[in-house]
Amino acid sequence: MSEWTEASLRAAASWQAFKEGKSLLERGAVGEALRSDGGWSGTVRGGKRPFKVRVAVRSATDLEVRCACPDNQSSGVVCAHAVATGLACLAGGVGGSGGGGGGVVLVDKPTAGGAPPPVAVAWS
Repeated sequence: MSEWTEASLRAAASWQAFKEGKSLLERGAVGEALRSDGGWSGTVRGGKRPFKVRVAVRSATDLEVRCACPDNQSSGVVCAHAVATGLACLAGGVGGSGGGGGGVVLVDKPTAGGAPPPVAVAWS
């Protein structure tokens, strides 16, 4: 698999998708992000329901994105959900190189008082 970076992810996505994806990550909307040898997958809360996204990395800027969101479904573009989960994986700083498995999973932790849950890192 070709490695990707924030810069190559920025090049693969439109400026708007990158901006929205970064905002989703910063707001804690990424519920799960798992990096694998062939790319990454995850879940992003958006609107009324979460969006599941899978990304296969063909090269640093050639990404095959499968997401349930309308943007990706209508045109196959690199959507904000793909950007958010990709950035989350990069922030974890680990990858599943070699023996399958490994990676970073971002997991919601419950909070008291009804506040939105923060995103915490748990190693898989």
